Amino acid sequence: MSHEPEVTFHRPGVRRSGAVGAGRSRMFLRAFVIQAFRIPSESMRDTLLVGDFLFVNKFEYGPKIPFTHIRLPGLRARRSVAT
Repeated sequence: MSHEPEVTFHRPGVRRSGAVGAGRSRMFLRAFVIQAFRIPSESMRDTLLVGDFLFVNKFEYGPKIPFTHIRLPGLRARRSVAT
């Protein structure tokens, strides 16, 4: 009675398709839902520190379609920023 290890074979594209799906999900989430930013300078020093991370909810003012100037409708109207 010998106990030989059971050999399993996987299709070669299974892992690759999982990685591709994860990459597509990441790109979709970053383009339309949420994005992370890092504070690069001291310009907002009163409220944020250099190196702090922010997560931006893109649904509030409408996500932008990548590689275009088209914005989808958001939950709030965009405010104009005085310069």
